[in-house]
Amino acid sequence: MDRTVSGMSPSGLFTRAAWERDLESSHAVLPRWTRSAAERDRRFLEWVDAEALGLSAHLGRLRRPGASPRVTVPLDTLLRALAEDAAWARRELAGRLSEAA
Repeated sequence: MDRTVSGMSPSGLFTRAAWERDLESSHAVLPRWTRSAAERDRRFLEWVDAEALGLSAHLGRLRRPGASPRVTVPLDTLLRALAEDAAWARRELAGRLSEAA
């Protein structure tokens, strides 16, 4: 069953358009694998997972006991959204692997 991944993560923080801009800016000529929709989907999902986990790690280090709720409440909300995005990407990847098997 061939299905296309949504153009953005559940939070909307990570979009396929942003990933494509990153891809285009890092390659003078797009790699051959970009011709495959399935491979583009897989790599987009891997990018969402990596970006969400990386940002979460950086932001998590800012969380301090006793910090003002003015900072911690939005930070915690963002950390939850990043965790949900990473989990979504991993579920999508796992589903693709099971479909291929």
